[in-house]
Amino acid sequence: MDRHTDAPRSHLEESDYALALAELGMEVDPPRPYSQSGRLVHLAEGLGGFKVDYGPGPAGP
Repeated sequence: MDRHTDAPRSHLEESDYALALAELGMEVDPPRPYSQSGRLVHLAEGLGGFKVDYGPGPAGP
């Protein structure tokens, strides 16, 4: 929700992302070339594409 109205927010400001990252313990500046929001998008894309590969299954009896 928006701080000033009851309407849902359509986007966050960079300062909102900075506050969220501080709450997560990520107070350091993001690595170049990322902004605070870009850093979160990059992390989310990396996590969303992760798939566990356990290798081939056990051989039959």
